[in-house]
Order: sequence, then structure tokens, then C-alpha cells
Amino acid sequence: TVQGILEFLGIPYTGSGVLGSSIGMNKIITKQLFEVRGVATPPYCYGTDMSVTAAVRNLGLPIVIKPHAEGSSVGVTIATSRKEAEKAAKRTQGTYGDVFFEKYIPGMMATCGILSGIPLPVLEIAPKKRKFYDYKSKYTEGMTEYVVPARISSRKYQRLQDYALTAHQAIGAHGFSRVDFVLDKNHNPYALEVNTIPGLLMGSNLPLEAQAIGLTYDDLTFEILKTSHDRSK
Repeated sequence: TVQGILEFLGIPYTGSGVLGSSIGMNKIITKQLFEVRGVATPPYCYGTDMSVTAAVRNLGLPIVIKPHAEGSSVGVTIATSRKEAEKAAKRTQGTYGDVFFEKYIPGMMATCGILSGIPLPVLEIAPKKRKFYDYKSKYTEGMTEYVVPARISSRKYQRLQDYALTAHQAIGAHGFSRVDFVLDKNHNPYALEVNTIPGLLMGSNLPLEAQAIGLTYDDLTFEILKTSHDRSK
């Protein structure tokens, strides 16, 4: 909606336009586009008539319950039993509206930024105390270790970067974004979502990735500002 207002008023802005921003907030459409473009993503179940029993039967346990249009891991639960999944789905639906179920893939969390059509180094995310990279792990200093470049083979590293760029393009993102992944025990990457406005604190993922290729925080800021010009790229 903000992008739409800026378009209407003729005010230049950074990052993705109306379409890319809208799709980026809808995890179901995002995952469908991933599948069309050949980007691996965890199997999922979604639909107003989808029962928890059916989701558990199709995806197994543990199972991930997510709001379909939130960010920062808000409302995400990893349930280890059907009863726990039912409670989580009811709670999440009551607070956030539509929910969906995703297969739980235990393994490394990683993320890869895109800047002006080029994948940045892959950053490995290692929560120290929490089960997964939840809201508290993201925004509490010292709760998570960040390793860049990620400690995976060069082949899997390249595949993840390729997936990140394809995912960015698939949703119609522009200029810059950050694509989040989970890697299985063999380090095969599965894309989770595209963040069209990734965090930009000094210690956030995107600045850390940019720093790994020699871009200071100011350098990154100016590169992002440049994306307000040519919206066709």
C-alpha cells in the first residue's frame, strides 16, 4: 500500500514495486511461484478446508504452522504432536487469519541477499538458545551467531545463490531483497520466502553480507538508494 501511494504521488522510492511487495508478503503465492521456477521449497498444505489431521498425515511431525502473510517469524510454531498442532493452528488463525502448514526440515538456516541483480555472500544463521530463528533470536543481541560465508560446499553454496536470484526474480522484486532458506542434513537448500524490505540495522543480515564483499554500511545504503531510479530492472 505504501508503494501504491508513492506511485500515485510520483515519488521515487527504493526497492520493490507494488506487485513484488504484495507477492513478497503472501507466502502461498510466493511458494507457488518458487515451484513454477524450479526453486526448491518445503512441501506445504494450505486451504480453508485443510484439517490439522490431513496436514500431519501429508507432512508428518514435527510440523510448522505459519500465518500466510506475516514477517519476522511472527506467529510461527513448530509442533511435535497433532494436539499441539491443533492448538497452534487455532491460536495462530485467531490472531493472524489464514494459516498454512509446512514440512519441518531440521538443519541449518541461511539467507542470501540480492543487490542490483547480484547475489551477495550466503550467511549462515545459528541460534544459540532457541529451537529456530524466531522473533526473539532475530532481535535480541547475542542470541544468534552469524557466519559468512556459510560453511557449506561450493556446489551447494552456488545452488543456494542461484535459487536466491531466481526467487527474487520470480516474485517481481526490484533492486534489493533477502531470500531465506533452510538446509537439510545434506545441505540441500529450500527457499522459505523473499524479504522485499530486509532489516537494515548495522548488525542485520544484509549489511553483514555486504560487509563480506567489502561494502561498508554507507556503501550499501547508497547502492539501495540507486534502486529508486530504474524500476524496469
